[in-house]
Amino acid sequence: MTDASRDEAAEREAARAALFSAELLRRVDAMARAIEVDALEAVVSEANAIATGAMVLGLGALAEDAGRIERAARQDNRGLLSLAFVALQSGLHDTLAMLRRRG
Repeated sequence: MTDASRDEAAEREAARAALFSAELLRRVDAMARAIEVDALEAVVSEANAIATGAMVLGLGALAEDAGRIERAARQDNRGLLSLAFVALQSGLHDTLAMLRRRG
């Protein structure tokens, strides 16, 4: 791999990380609003999108947290949903810091 292609790959990775960071914040906010109004289909959709993006970027803990939210919403288990959402929120700062370092 040439230096130019390495630089291009690094730039693409940084752009993906920046885009995902912004999208992550929007989706977490949308998920919080959906949880408040019991819109479980929306919770499933947002959690699935977060989990998918997290897996692509190698963010295993975030993917697991989002997967737990998705499963809890599908099972209509509001107690587990609440706990899973708190866990996702707790790790959000570290996830965003990790993404910033990639940029």
